[in-house]
Amino acid sequence: MEQEFLMLLILISGIILAMYLYNFYQSQTYDKALNQIAKDSWNKKREIKRNFKTINFLIDNKEKVDSISWNDLEMDKFFSYFDRSFSILGRQALYKKLHELNYNQEEKNIRDEIINNKDKASKLGKLFLKYGRLDREDFFDLLKNGTDASKILPLKIPIYLLSIGPLMSIPIFFINKGFAIMFLFAIVLTNIFLNMKIEDLVAGKTKSFSYIRNLVSLREQILKSDLKMGGLIENLKKYEQVSKQIKSKMGKFYVKTGSDSDIAYIILNSLFLFQARLLYKTTKLINEKINEINELYKSLAKIDMELGIAIAYEDLKDKCIVEFTDKYEFIGEKIHNPILYYRGNSVANSFDFKESILLTGSNASGKSTFLRTFGINLILAMSLGFAFGEKFTLPKKNIYSAIDIKDSIESGKSYFMAETSAIKRMIDNEDGIYILDEIFKGTNTIDRISAALFTLKYLSK
Repeated sequence: MEQEFLMLLILISGIILAMYLYNFYQSQTYDKALNQIAKDSWNKKREIKRNFKTINFLIDNKEKVDSISWNDLEMDKFFSYFDRSFSILGRQALYKKLHELNYNQEEKNIRDEIINNKDKASKLGKLFLKYGRLDREDFFDLLKNGTDASKILPLKIPIYLLSIGPLMSIPIFFINKGFAIMFLFAIVLTNIFLNMKIEDLVAGKTKSFSYIRNLVSLREQILKSDLKMGGLIENLKKYEQVSKQIKSKMGKFYVKTGSDSDIAYIILNSLFLFQARLLYKTTKLINEKINEINELYKSLAKIDMELGIAIAYEDLKDKCIVEFTDKYEFIGEKIHNPILYYRGNSVANSFDFKESILLTGSNASGKSTFLRTFGINLILAMSLGFAFGEKFTLPKKNIYSAIDIKDSIESGKSYFMAETSAIKRMIDNEDGIYILDEIFKGTNTIDRISAALFTLKYLSK
């Protein structure tokens, strides 16, 4: 009997050793692939799918560029071309950044440092590729709302008692082999049921919980870099305490890979309830530290965003650092429409506006394209400090547009009312930059001319 038990222990040890060696091999191969992807990012754009439902996570509707102007200027299309972030963190931060119009000189210094240290920057990029695959919508719901702990807290005692059940079967094995096997079988069945119950209670958020642990690992690795990035990396040190708490209480969730190691983990988890115990501790910790976790997330996101901006900037051939002026003037030399630029069919335009202008021309002559060229470069200038062209001088002001207005059957809003609402927000926000295309085309000619005349006179004051 002792010999049989010894053979069982050797078998289990062999399975664990094989699983460790296999995972180590996979990890090494994966790391090499990520290193190469990060280095190649400077030379070619990665093709990835962008889910704007998660990309807009950081948007709180307090930004300076509202949804009307954003959609008018086709900024989602531009974003898809421009974005070179390594992870969803950087994409979310960039999406918010382009809405805020809050560029400062320090950001240029950060960009220059990254471009002058491409190898070090690529190492940071590899870390975001490795730890930043946070692609579940329920993870962002977790960050925003926390998790309901009331359902899982009553299961604390059953979880911990059943987790030591398999160990209790060992001494029983030496007393009554048959009873020990039946006892172990009953424990495993009960643990499987309990695992399923807990997964159901947390709405399948096990993987989302593991993402929080990934944020801590990402922070630890980034702190090893000697890049400064305007203090963004140094700023991560203030999250030391919450990171230690997450590491000690959350442990490390196993995420299924589709390999044979999944089977071994399922067996061990059914015996000792690793995941269930982690879920209990994790649920409580997340709710206690949700604000600090969110701040850590945003700090990491800014680092990835700056890496992506530097790569996108370095890749551009036609670019210029913008000049800001206190005067109401807009001077552009060979300014490109960024969307058409990426498509390879942009025609550069130069202009010099020192007062409000009325742009006219025949159908399909490019009026709307020029307005979008002007608007997108305004947002880029005031958000990132550069533009697509040779020179761009402008004042710092908020941007409001009414270009691609649509009616809505669902909300019962006609085209005229939708356009009136869009223009009213311009009147309510004085001293801005206003971009209008075919004003009041949703009403009759006489009323349209009259309304347009008085509206434009008011806005141009």
